[in-house]
Amino acid sequence: MMRRVSLCLLILLFAASGSFAAGITYLVRTGTDSSGNPLFRVADSRDTYLSGLFEITNNSRGLTEAARYYDAVQKDKIAQSLRTSGYSTQQIQSALTNYQTEPVFIEVSNSSSGSYNDWKGSFSVTSSNGQATAYSSPRVVFALGSDAARSGDNSLIEQTLVHEVAHGVMSKAMTASGLPSSPYLSKAHSGGSVTDEQLAFIEGWAEFVGAYFTGRKTIAGDPTDAIDSNWYATRTGTTPSLSELKKTEGWNATVFYHIATTAKDKNALWKMTQVMSATRPQSMTEFLRNVARYYPSLIPTMNQVLYKDSGGQAGAASTQTASTTPRATVNTGSSATTGIQNLYSTYETFVANLKKYVTTGQSTDAQTTANIVSDTQQLESLYLQKQQELKNLPWYRFFEKSRIESDLSVISDLYSRQLAAQQSTMAQAPAQPTNSKAPTAGPIDPAETYGTVLESLQSQDQTSTEKAFKAHQELMERLKIRRGADPKGER
Repeated sequence: MMRRVSLCLLILLFAASGSFAAGITYLVRTGTDSSGNPLFRVADSRDTYLSGLFEITNNSRGLTEAARYYDAVQKDKIAQSLRTSGYSTQQIQSALTNYQTEPVFIEVSNSSSGSYNDWKGSFSVTSSNGQATAYSSPRVVFALGSDAARSGDNSLIEQTLVHEVAHGVMSKAMTASGLPSSPYLSKAHSGGSVTDEQLAFIEGWAEFVGAYFTGRKTIAGDPTDAIDSNWYATRTGTTPSLSELKKTEGWNATVFYHIATTAKDKNALWKMTQVMSATRPQSMTEFLRNVARYYPSLIPTMNQVLYKDSGGQAGAASTQTASTTPRATVNTGSSATTGIQNLYSTYETFVANLKKYVTTGQSTDAQTTANIVSDTQQLESLYLQKQQELKNLPWYRFFEKSRIESDLSVISDLYSRQLAAQQSTMAQAPAQPTNSKAPTAGPIDPAETYGTVLESLQSQDQTSTEKAFKAHQELMERLKIRRGADPKGER
């Protein structure tokens, strides 16, 4: 009963937490609230001097997408919090239905200084009925006298605004108290600035998001496509050290941009954002390490990007190298956690067992045979568990959906490798002893179900997957009998 009451109060709190629909809300300062914080009203048609800015906003696909992104991060953060508190799926869905996210707040200032995001500030907004609502939330401050505003370059203005929205995304994802701290935060900086890893991460993320949503792949007045071309690492003719690159915000932006666009079909941007939200990294190094831990399927892309963009100082040169080196340590919080944590280690053990078994064919290896069957069946069972978990998740649980999809990708990859390993090594199997009780059936090819299994994995059709796995299990049982082992592992 207490849980029901507390959830109702929570829903009411969410419903009252904002007076604006998700999107972009421009603010005009009117004074100071009772707490000494800035007081604003919502800009409207009276503010004719903002007509040009309104027009840019209304015609900007980049700003629209950035606002949707900001909205999604807020919803995902609330869902994570409620799950951690033990609320059921139905309760969370009910709360989210009534939860009103905050819009992107943009204060329009007459200052001639640069624009920024006041991500740790507090302020109040007066509604049309005169009631003031207090916020402790990120707020973009756009200076009408800034170089960007006076440039007349709409694409630069658009990118500047999206850049500042991205700072708000980082604040919402990591919370204001969880953001990296740097002595350079209040100082002037640029895409080519070499500061520290913390500021380079903060600014690099915002510059990357600005380029990602607007298509303007450079920073401020730097060369066209500076981010896309890796200019921040090559501009001097000599690639800086990896330590210096990590402290360069333009290079951070370049790496993030290349990872997100190269793996766009894997929803890389959203996965990167979720990892930021879950782990609160303090630098690019920590961030990418966490992304690899949560989403092993992105490791090949990250390694290739780092290798190329760093001039070979980081990452790996090929997909093959990248995909076989890392260890999956994804923690899904489900009953299958133990199985997924050490899958790559399981695969190495599997290959070692298979080679030993095929090479000797002795009775002492009966347990090895059982291990091979068990390893394969573990992946089969784990895949079906994960597939069912994914099917049962509601639409809004983005974070868990992405993690389970990543798990499925890892399991599918390792299962394919097991089948390939069986195919290549079984050809080297020694002849059976003449006193073997094994049937005299023709050669057993573990790859005979390979195509069917892969098709079912790709289609994610549970029925066909179950049939394919069952066929392979039967094949492995035939293999076990062929080697002369009974259910107790004795000849």
